[in-house]
Amino acid sequence: MLESMEEDTSTVETPVVQNQEPKSDNKTVQSNQLFSVQSDTLDIQPKRKQKKTAPSSISVKSSPPKKFYTVDVGAFRLQSNVRRHQEQLAIRFKLPVIVFVDTTIHLTRVCVGNFSSKKSATDFLTMMKTKYPKDYPDPWVSQLTK
Repeated sequence: MLESMEEDTSTVETPVVQNQEPKSDNKTVQSNQLFSVQSDTLDIQPKRKQKKTAPSSISVKSSPPKKFYTVDVGAFRLQSNVRRHQEQLAIRFKLPVIVFVDTTIHLTRVCVGNFSSKKSATDFLTMMKTKYPKDYPDPWVSQLTK
């Protein structure tokens, strides 16, 4: 009485009715086409997004502030002087130009370079004074912190 269960892969032929373009007399022509259908079972389950959990503890490594040397070319009250020196230094030396307001003297300082040693900053200062004595009459070396 028990029948063996086999997967049903029988082919069924079903007629399909398809609309075509209407003819000039506005009658719709239907054509019969046959196609085969194979019966299969698909089990579809949506993929669920997994929640990302934050780490239980976050460690932040702080490095000590990095000190470097730079050459100050001046401290200015007028922003036009600041911009002029900033542009001129960038073109002439192709080094980073640092501009910041010094709140202790209420002036904007313009610095050039990012030197790792005081000697290299001093050598650059000497070259500046030699090559452009009129443009940078009183530059000085400063130590800054990043």
